[in-house]
Amino acid sequence: MKKSIINVNLLSSSICNLNCQYCYVPKVTELKSAHEQLNNNIKNGSIVNLLKETYDLSNLSSIAFWGAEPTLNLDNCFIFVSDLCKDYNINSLTIPTNLTPDVDKTLFPFVKKLQSLDKEIKINLQVSLDGPSFITDKNRGTGTTNKILQNLDKIVRYYNEVDLNKISFKIFGKQTWSSDNLLFLKNNIEIIKYVGLFFTNLQDE
Repeated sequence: MKKSIINVNLLSSSICNLNCQYCYVPKVTELKSAHEQLNNNIKNGSIVNLLKETYDLSNLSSIAFWGAEPTLNLDNCFIFVSDLCKDYNINSLTIPTNLTPDVDKTLFPFVKKLQSLDKEIKINLQVSLDGPSFITDKNRGTGTTNKILQNLDKIVRYYNEVDLNKISFKIFGKQTWSSDNLLFLKNNIEIIKYVGLFFTNLQDE
């Protein structure tokens, strides 16, 4: 008897536009080959066929795209989603992202394609934002905080103005603090309140 599963976690991208200091994904040549192989297997349907052969997918309802940076491969992610939507009631997608790539070229086209499926799908957008620029920029590179905040603002403004039809969003953050971040805060305790205020103000906005 096949094991029944309700969620598929797909390593959907082996490439990334950043080089965060604490990243556990090694930037090696082999990852580019793995990325190409993944996309070939999505396009020829072999990943979906393997899932069908291995598991009972009758209760499958959610997909999570993981990576490196999944938003850099959303065209192929859509192929994967649409293939599974033909036979199963997919109603939830989780997309973790550093949210620095241009959303006009990544997220927005992906959502438009999802709308063409005419399915009720909730997108859980997990944004990697470690805190104010003195934390996030130190971890992820100069200017990343501003890029993230600009893209967040663009997403919220855009989707408050257009009809999402059956698509909905949940946007939430994920903070990663390195030992250097913790040591900095330990030595500058008065700044901790500012970090909390940063996230409170962001939520309000």
